Amino acid sequence: MKKFFKVFQKEKDIVAIEYTVEDQKNYFNFVKSQTKQNMRQVIITSEIMLEILKKSILEKNICKINSIKFAEEDNELDEEINLYIKDINDNKENLKKLFAKLECISNSSSIDIEEIEIIVKEREHDEFIKIKIWVNGITEIDAKDNGENKIKYILEVIKSKLES
Repeated sequence: MKKFFKVFQKEKDIVAIEYTVEDQKNYFNFVKSQTKQNMRQVIITSEIMLEILKKSILEKNICKINSIKFAEEDNELDEEINLYIKDINDNKENLKKLFAKLECISNSSSIDIEEIEIIVKEREHDEFIKIKIWVNGITEIDAKDNGENKIKYILEVIKSKLES
């Protein structure tokens, strides 16, 4: 079951508001209604996306990267990144190369990560959960349950990065 959320900040809290099919028909009204409730949109920067990937893969070892898309089209960069992603399972050294390349891009160029897609293996239920995160704070979770634990984890990472 796919569920969409939009990430907002309310005072010091980072929250995910469900973003329904009806809300998707008028994004600006949805954002405006949240703003009236003293919520501010959270932009998921390349730096935050890298932190989500690092914590999920290196620290927790709970996911694999399915795709990384950039805001600007760069076929050479896309090919290089996709090769690293494809070969991570065969060679963990490629994970270090991937993060080094992404950090370099994030720090030294105007090419931003627009979207990441990860696949999380849920050990308890032996299921795979697909999570997409966009720069505008929209997050899609495709899981049998409502994805509550996964969105909470992502919000914790975002909050820790915003506070640092």
